[in-house]
Amino acid sequence: MNEFPRAIRPGDGEATTRIICPECGGSITVRGIGDDVADLHRLVFQCRVGHRYAFEELLIGKERHIDRMIWGVVYAYEELAGMLRTATARDGRDSDTSPDDQYRRRAERAEEIAAALRALIHRDESIKLKAHIDGE
Repeated sequence: MNEFPRAIRPGDGEATTRIICPECGGSITVRGIGDDVADLHRLVFQCRVGHRYAFEELLIGKERHIDRMIWGVVYAYEELAGMLRTATARDGRDSDTSPDDQYRRRAERAEEIAAALRALIHRDESIKLKAHIDGE
């Protein structure tokens, strides 16, 4: 799967990619700025809003974007589980009906998914790029 053209030269102009901008989600184009088509440092990626990236900056941006997204999903599942548990406890306390088993089962499943995602996050290891390490 090629996310961007492999052999793009400066005279080729901008080429479309299958990459979205990690900042705004817009489509990204790529253009070459040097004759060595194998040198990834000779590529400039830019979205239609104007966010620009060198190849390594784009990698770092993608990893940060993934990190934000997956943590958002973890928090959403934990919040869902909490809401369902609260509704089940409230229902049991404040009414004559028994707690809703569907809420309880859904809360358990949401907690399992959140825990599994947390385990995946802790297993993952971001790329350690020299430029990124030196820049911090």
